[in-house]
Amino acid sequence: MRHWWRTLRPAARIARRDAVRSKGRTALVAAMIGLPVLGGVGGAVLAQSSMESPEHAARAALGGAQAVIDDYGTGPVRQDPVGQRVDVLSQWTQRPSPTEQGRVIADVVGGTVVRTDQRVVVLGAHGRELVHATTIRSADRASPVLAAGQVVRGSAPSGTGQILLAVDEADELGVDVGDRVTARAESGPASTLTVTGIGNHGSLAVGFLADGFANGTTWSVVGSTPVTWAEVEALNEHGLRVVSRAVLDHPPSFGISVAAPRLDGAVIGLFGAAAVMGVLEAVLIVGPAFAVGARRVERLLALVAACGGDQGTMRSVVVLTGLITGLAASLVGAVVGLVGAVLVRGVLVARGSTAFPELRVPWLLCVAFVVVGAVVATAASWLPARRATRMDVVAALGGRRVEARPHPKVPLVGIGLVVGGLVAAVVGALQTTPALLVAGPVAIQVGVVVAAGGLVTLVGRLAPRAGVAARIAMRDAARQRGRTAPAIAAVIAAVAGIVAGAVYAQSSGAAEQAIYRPSGAVGTVMVAYSPTDPFGNPLPDSPQPDSTAVERALRGALPVGSSAILRTAVPADADGAFLVPAPRPALGCPAMEKVLVDPQQAGGRCYLYGDRMPSTVSFQAPGQTYLPTAIVDDGSAAEALEGGDVALGEAVAKGTVLVTRPDAIWPDGTVHLYAVAERDVVGLQPTAELVAPARLVAGLGQFEVLVNEADATALGMSAVEAGVVASTTRMPTDDEQKAAETALARQAVVGVEPGYHGSTPVVLLILVAGAVVVGLGATALAMALAAAEFRPDLATLGAIGAGPRTRRRVAAAQAGVVVVVGVGLGAVTGLLLGGVLVLALHQTGSRLVPVLHLVVPWPALAAIVVGVPVLAMGGAYVLTRSRLPMARRVVG
Repeated sequence: MRHWWRTLRPAARIARRDAVRSKGRTALVAAMIGLPVLGGVGGAVLAQSSMESPEHAARAALGGAQAVIDDYGTGPVRQDPVGQRVDVLSQWTQRPSPTEQGRVIADVVGGTVVRTDQRVVVLGAHGRELVHATTIRSADRASPVLAAGQVVRGSAPSGTGQILLAVDEADELGVDVGDRVTARAESGPASTLTVTGIGNHGSLAVGFLADGFANGTTWSVVGSTPVTWAEVEALNEHGLRVVSRAVLDHPPSFGISVAAPRLDGAVIGLFGAAAVMGVLEAVLIVGPAFAVGARRVERLLALVAACGGDQGTMRSVVVLTGLITGLAASLVGAVVGLVGAVLVRGVLVARGSTAFPELRVPWLLCVAFVVVGAVVATAASWLPARRATRMDVVAALGGRRVEARPHPKVPLVGIGLVVGGLVAAVVGALQTTPALLVAGPVAIQVGVVVAAGGLVTLVGRLAPRAGVAARIAMRDAARQRGRTAPAIAAVIAAVAGIVAGAVYAQSSGAAEQAIYRPSGAVGTVMVAYSPTDPFGNPLPDSPQPDSTAVERALRGALPVGSSAILRTAVPADADGAFLVPAPRPALGCPAMEKVLVDPQQAGGRCYLYGDRMPSTVSFQAPGQTYLPTAIVDDGSAAEALEGGDVALGEAVAKGTVLVTRPDAIWPDGTVHLYAVAERDVVGLQPTAELVAPARLVAGLGQFEVLVNEADATALGMSAVEAGVVASTTRMPTDDEQKAAETALARQAVVGVEPGYHGSTPVVLLILVAGAVVVGLGATALAMALAAAEFRPDLATLGAIGAGPRTRRRVAAAQAGVVVVVGVGLGAVTGLLLGGVLVLALHQTGSRLVPVLHLVVPWPALAAIVVGVPVLAMGGAYVLTRSRLPMARRVVG
């Protein structure tokens, strides 16, 4: 141990001095290590602070009370001290009433008990009521504890007949402190309450409907008498859950604990693979810095060897440089990230944000970030350290650069890893084996890294066929493989991951869009009749709204172009028939009863209804509460659904049937419509058939079929008014839509088709930006670290009369070697990995499988493959000084 420390001390001293001497390189490495640690620690603190702990949530629920009690509603229970986990011990044969439970609580605890019920009421003022009911809290007695921290202006209720009104409801009713409001429950007379204050956490009334029906009841224990754990257990025996301040302050050492969530092994494996690949990427990006650092201290290392230092000492100098730099950068980054997260949360909380309820610092995760940062720097310096121990000491002392010859079989090993990883990934995707699916991409990335040196050698062999600047750059890259290969490998790995993610996002997004069911063209307004009372209860015996009045209300609130009444097809007799198009014979679908009974038959091709959900409102006619709706139309509804397509309306009037699926159109351009009724438990049998010319219209959305009245009658169907459809001249605003909803409240449901808005474009933009940043960063790093080593070559160019622009062209060519090779191979690798991911999604049984295909995001791919090299080479050309350096001359 003492010998090891004596050997390590001089190496550490040399490493520290080298880090201090090379301030630019040290700062660059420190930034690459420290910034991710800073972001990781800051993000972890903010993410943890956004998730409220059970203890904090319990204390917030207590407010100023000693305990809050609620009826679990099942039977005797056993709970943890926080009240988050509750185990039911047995079931009630007859559930006690809230009044009986209140007596039990009063007998067990020693403080004052305040009962609070959740009431659904309709509030009113100035002779009018709100359109919809709202939920308020109703306490049996006044207590300032119930409204602690909730009063915006005014005061909390202090007696019976008073209410603390919510801000939104006060604004909608146009009332303020001192005004009077009415509260009407679903049954019983309305009550008049005086507004004593405006609150920000719902409405609180005192003495209102204390004996009426409640949606939920809680009891608050106020006063100074604590509720002990023994009293909590006594209340648990009566089916009551308790959150007690005294128990939170002094939790018992027994009871049940909150079970930590269990993660699936596949999830752990995927996260582990992502972490390993992230660390590998960081090592690849940082590696060139230590490679060039080791080259710059070759003479120093040679002196160490000449003075008797062994290979271990020389290796320790380089490795300890990485360890010291990485550890210092990680510590500084962690401290800055922690302080920054605390400041950000403090500012947001001071401005009224509730996104971060409490400051929670994940110390273990912060330590892990510091350790990972140090490990990344140490690992990045390991290969340069090993290479430094194999240098020619005599050549290094003489100032000559000697590059070790690469082993010819190393690239073959890399190619083998790539092929093996690809096979493993495909097998893992087909057999849904998480281990292979994780190991495959990792092996591919490692294989690309191992083969990067061979790629650089191949680039050097192509140099004679290039121009002067490109030839110099390519030969320099081949000669300095220790600097070039890691940079190329970093770009390959990063671009491969980004392209794979882009392919997966585009493919899944295209599948999501394929199953999206619009209710019509973008901006189409759908009104489905649904008469209800203010409490949301349907009124089946209420007459249908007047369609003319509905259309008039829509035109008064929205920019309506054309409108039409929607009529749904319903059975003309009592058989309960519905319409469904038959799939074309070429699909090889079985008989109709099998088609309708087995949705998975023939890979989903034969399932012609119910596989997609409507995007806005649902139209429910008698006998059709669970199936897509068939519309009976004279052409006006089709015109409105398609945004004013007059020709389409005329085609419907002449007998053309509109369908939404290409599977329903037969080779001769017709559709075979069946009227199907449920006869028995065996299957669904068709009762009538109609063959008519068909037209595919995606804008029908949730409506599977649109037929004219003559065809509906031939199939034994009739039509009833179910709503109104209207096209708009522009997309309605939120205020206009709210005005339409208010005008038709309690009569109908109003929806506006927004169109498909997936997250794929945003994801692709982020991925392209990431590729640009990584590509430019790796290239800039390789260029910055190559500048010093390339000075003799530039001096030679100046001596033979090269022009000032030559240096810029050479710099651009050097950048091009790194980024063109890296981005090109990375894009190809990413396409393969993206295909594997899509193939894996096919095996999951996802709802996207029937429409999931490999879709390449060509614009994003072009932006990466073309944009990144152009930006890198252009930046190198513009930012490089054109003046060539001159070598020192000896005179005399």
